[in-house]
Amino acid sequence: MKNDFPEKILIIRLTSIGDILLSIPLILELRSRNPDVQIDFLVAKKYQQILDPIHSQINTKYCFDKNKKESREIRRIREIIRGKDYEWILDIHNSLRTKRLLFPINNKKIYRVNKFTIRRFLFVKFGFNAYPEVPVHQKYLNTAPIELPPTRSWYLDDYQNSSRQEQLLQEIPFLEKDNFNLVIFPGAKHRTKRWPLEKYLELIEWILQKTEWNIILSGDASDKQLLNSKFKESERIKNVCGEHDLIGTINLVALSDGVLSNDSGPMHIGAFLHKPQLAIFGNTVQEFGFTPLNNRAMIIENNSVDCRPCSHIGYEECPRGHFKCMKTISVQEVFQSTLKLEKMYN
Repeated sequence: MKNDFPEKILIIRLTSIGDILLSIPLILELRSRNPDVQIDFLVAKKYQQILDPIHSQINTKYCFDKNKKESREIRRIREIIRGKDYEWILDIHNSLRTKRLLFPINNKKIYRVNKFTIRRFLFVKFGFNAYPEVPVHQKYLNTAPIELPPTRSWYLDDYQNSSRQEQLLQEIPFLEKDNFNLVIFPGAKHRTKRWPLEKYLELIEWILQKTEWNIILSGDASDKQLLNSKFKESERIKNVCGEHDLIGTINLVALSDGVLSNDSGPMHIGAFLHKPQLAIFGNTVQEFGFTPLNNRAMIIENNSVDCRPCSHIGYEECPRGHFKCMKTISVQEVFQSTLKLEKMYN
């Protein structure tokens, strides 16, 4: 080892888009300490594309296939890990599955992220907030057994792919025009993290009527029909929900001028591309550490709703049935904040 720094490191983060993006500072900081260090990464196969733009910083990427029989896949990954003799294994996922993957490897080599699980439970269940306001990317940096202070900005221009962008410009010609181009992601994995779709629809009407902006709607395929039922595509609006893979979505954001989303994976894509952005938080709160890593980001949330946070992830339905955390955020409030994105861009 050079100066007590390891020669071989394995980082484990299986899912999801935002969390894997937030692991990038850890990768870059480790690489900056020793350009010759071997950094391998274990990720779920579904999310492996997220790491493609920084492939030069990773020696080997291993994929856990959740579609295969789990016990067999765990045995396969275990054999890989055992054969590599890693000096550090940084488990920044720290789940039951990752513990199974690492059993019975010598615990002296394993460093797990501190999720502050008990404090988070007390915050969510009883409103007792002793949860440390540490950004998630910093928690990942803190997992390493040496100090890795955040010494840089991690805006990833390398995510831009010229051939994909040429395709997008042919598909959405107004992206080349001077008008402000706003990409909107109305979805999120869990329903309690989604600002109601009817409010998004009303907001889009306001934007089309009161500005000269162009709008791109992106996200899950399930949103496409609902959005098309209200808005027919025109010279100023394009619905591409469900039409692009992750790299296509990243390049769509790269070509756009601003991003509007919920607390979701696309929020972090906008942050890492340093786009002016507005994120709407519902049942989750900024204290959990998922605030966009971007000095051009704004957050809208209703801090007067006393049952927030009800979860650090989300639910399919509001546990109390009223969904005030999102329903009380008005279209006018979001519209006025959205207008600031153009000023931030200029």
